[in-house]
Amino acid sequence: TLSRLISIPAGSVVGSVTLSGVADSRDENDETVVIDMTCDPEFCTENPLQQQTVILLDDTPPPDVTLSIGNSQINEDNGSTTVTATLKTVSDLNVTVTLTLTGTAIKDKDYLLAEKIVIPAGSLSGVVTLSAIVDLLYDKDETVIIDMACDETCNEATPQQQTVTIVDDEAIPTVTLSVSVESKSINEGTGTTSTFVTSTLSAISGFDATVTLTTSGTATSTVDFTLPLTILIPAGSL
Repeated sequence: TLSRLISIPAGSVVGSVTLSGVADSRDENDETVVIDMTCDPEFCTENPLQQQTVILLDDTPPPDVTLSIGNSQINEDNGSTTVTATLKTVSDLNVTVTLTLTGTAIKDKDYLLAEKIVIPAGSLSGVVTLSAIVDLLYDKDETVIIDMACDETCNEATPQQQTVTIVDDEAIPTVTLSVSVESKSINEGTGTTSTFVTSTLSAISGFDATVTLTTSGTATSTVDFTLPLTILIPAGSL
């Protein structure tokens, strides 16, 4: 507050008024009061031009911020949820919250999410959307773990963390076993003496699949034939 008139009593050389800061509850930048003056030409002259600047130092701490999500589970097939940063009190500054993303899901492969939330000056909250990316892989349910950090415009009073589970919409693939020779017979010593034993998935998996083989019959392993007892189907292969 500041009176706009200064009176200098007759017989005095000085007159003064008081400039007082007004306390508020909003975080803001330091501000300036630029004071110019004019004189009643009948009583004084301004020579040279007079100007003074007073800086109002902000003493309101940055507001606390909390992190929340709309849903803790979303479907892989076009599922989404909101991620919201909310201030305890309104700020006169744009507030930027930085998100750190971990978990078993991979950003830009399994989901989309901006890594910053901006809360506009004068608002209490800002929102971004986490969207699942649909694929044709069996990859089980996956998690997105969201942590946050504040810059100088806000304060993380207590650690904030949220977890979203992306629910896989593919069934566990089935596996079939086949051999490469149509007659399903091979010779002991000459001609066709070997055949491929192949495991094939019904759908691509996001994981390595290990198929364990067992043998029986009248032939004896390592005496009459050799056969590895595991088949590895790499992730992404059928």
